[in-house]
Amino acid sequence: MIRASADPWSAHASIFATPSTVKGVAFQRRPSAGAASLHTAGPAVAPPAWLRVTRQGNVVTAAWRDSTSAPWTVIGSESIALPTSVLVGVAVTSHADGAVATAVLENLTVTAR
Repeated sequence: MIRASADPWSAHASIFATPSTVKGVAFQRRPSAGAASLHTAGPAVAPPAWLRVTRQGNVVTAAWRDSTSAPWTVIGSESIALPTSVLVGVAVTSHADGAVATAVLENLTVTAR
């Protein structure tokens, strides 16, 4: 996830993997502060999945692959109003009040270019 700030309405871009093939992988983003969030469905796959969000200038691209040897498949790109310094992180949610979510993250890498 890349966010302009911790404000709930800030510009952001994320790629998510859901625990089943029902919703699969998705690219979600808010192009500017206060704008509506946009959603692009990716493949209907279940984890394990490798996810990548890259930023070049103001263009953010979300991609996925099903193994370390597979090529990256782009789900989408968007021009997003992000400052030079951004917040980067990982989110885990159950999307159900009172339900705890768990995730296993391996080979997590954050690089600045």
